Amino acid sequence: AKALLSSVADEARLYWIGALYSLLLGQEQRRRQAAYFTPPVLAERLIAMAEAQGCDLRTATVFDPAAGGAAFLATVASRMRALGRSPESCASALRGIELDPDLAILAQGLIGKVLGLDLPARRGPIRCADALKVAIDHRADLVLANPPFGRRMGADLDGVRWRRVASPGHVNIYALFVALALRRAKPGGLVGLVIPASFIGGPFYDRLRKHIRRRAQVVALGMIDERDDLFLDVAQDVCLLLLRKADSGHPADAKVQFGAVDVTGRWVDTGRRPLPSDLAAAWELPPRTEGTKLGGATLADYGVAVQVGYFVWNREGERLREQPEPGAAPLYWACNIRPDQLCQPRARKRDGVDYVAFKQASTAIIHGPAVLLQRVTNSKQPRRLVAGLAPTHPGGFTTENHVILLRPTRDDADLALICKLLNTQAVDDRYRRLSGTASLSAKLLRRLDLPDPAKFKSAFSRTPNADAAALEAYGDVTTRSRRSAA
Repeated sequence: AKALLSSVADEARLYWIGALYSLLLGQEQRRRQAAYFTPPVLAERLIAMAEAQGCDLRTATVFDPAAGGAAFLATVASRMRALGRSPESCASALRGIELDPDLAILAQGLIGKVLGLDLPARRGPIRCADALKVAIDHRADLVLANPPFGRRMGADLDGVRWRRVASPGHVNIYALFVALALRRAKPGGLVGLVIPASFIGGPFYDRLRKHIRRRAQVVALGMIDERDDLFLDVAQDVCLLLLRKADSGHPADAKVQFGAVDVTGRWVDTGRRPLPSDLAAAWELPPRTEGTKLGGATLADYGVAVQVGYFVWNREGERLREQPEPGAAPLYWACNIRPDQLCQPRARKRDGVDYVAFKQASTAIIHGPAVLLQRVTNSKQPRRLVAGLAPTHPGGFTTENHVILLRPTRDDADLALICKLLNTQAVDDRYRRLSGTASLSAKLLRRLDLPDPAKFKSAFSRTPNADAAALEAYGDVTTRSRRSAA
């Protein structure tokens, strides 16, 4: 391992030292501590973005409230030295906080190695503490962080200010670090974050979006492509976010620079656009492909209504049945859904079918056909939208809460056609612009831009290829011609 580490660049060596430490923690502890370190290409990209916005690392102070293995601070230290700043000046300009005591020592040592200094354990740049609960008496020109993430309950958050950025029962710790980073930046200073993309459109992040926009200008947002090639054991979509803290009051709205970041750290512009006038509203990402058009229709125009599945098995497991009985409805699990196929309920852990017992008539029992969508997808699946058809069942059926249903509101609703449309790449691309998370949102599905129903039906009647029909119905001429050429 020592020989391998000595053969790579300094920044990569520091990253892999931290990554090796996280592997020694074990997967369960690593997830509990959210010990996922920032790859050097992303740290360098975010620092370069800050410099492009006027951050002068020859004089700037820098703070990381979730220092981890010093991926940001060590990279900043290296950049400061390259600009001619003295080691002592660099050390005095860097501050970080790390919860894990061993990792704090490691981070301190890595920064010292970059600067060529023997940093004192108790008076160096890294402080061992809980950044959310400890008093912090300084502000920085640049705050950088790859904060931990994961849901927390109120009992774990005594003394932490969280109500401005999260709703009860939906507190993700990374939202708290975003608020902390904004508090610790100087007015007019910059905040650069590597964070899950769920806040972009997730319905439970409206408070965080509002908090960010009340206190900062959103300068740039870049979606990270191919996260599996960049991060160790991370299961969420991730983005780079650059903010400028408001000097005073509400920051002036400005267009945001959107982009995509590949595995080399290269930034690809995808356009500039303003955020919604409603500060809490979801942020819609611009299309990545030139020529993408708006369809102007929604699911309501196709004659269907959106609802979330009913049965929460881990709360009401006593209602599960292995055999049919009076009042029991067959249960669709999310894993029963296959794209463009006529789905059938199948037991999740055995042969046969699972049933849910009902004591009386219930709206959770679905009579008639429906389109079913998997509510949660994973990084290995090529599509966010996975839709299948559920036929009419005698006596009805029900679904688990990881299923979203589309039920007809008109007699002429063509569920098979809708299912074909939702499984196209063009529609999937548009949904990804609305949501940065692998979980489908019923609210966002209701807003999803679709082609005019008559145009899609006409196009699909001329070709058996639903993807081509969707592109034609949207009017994505440039996109269609490029894909055809490919």
